[in-house]
Amino acid sequence: MHRVEGVSTTESADGIFLVDPAGGRLYQLNAAGKAIWMSLEAPIAVDELCVRLTKEFSGDADTIHRDTMTLLQQLKTKMLVRVIGEE
Repeated sequence: MHRVEGVSTTESADGIFLVDPAGGRLYQLNAAGKAIWMSLEAPIAVDELCVRLTKEFSGDADTIHRDTMTLLQQLKTKMLVRVIGEE
């Protein structure tokens, strides 16, 4: 999975704002969402991403995986990320 090109970002103390290049919509991500977004700069496997997040944030690995998958699906639906091989 990786980010699509052209998404503008602005970091804040609590997370990050994303601006959809196609629709101009603004999305706000919290600190965990920011960590996910930053990890998607280069293509990364979802399992590897979840391992990184489990090391960075306190929490149950299953919960982190579930929450990560939820956010990734939302970002994919909004066409802000792509699954490698689906381009």
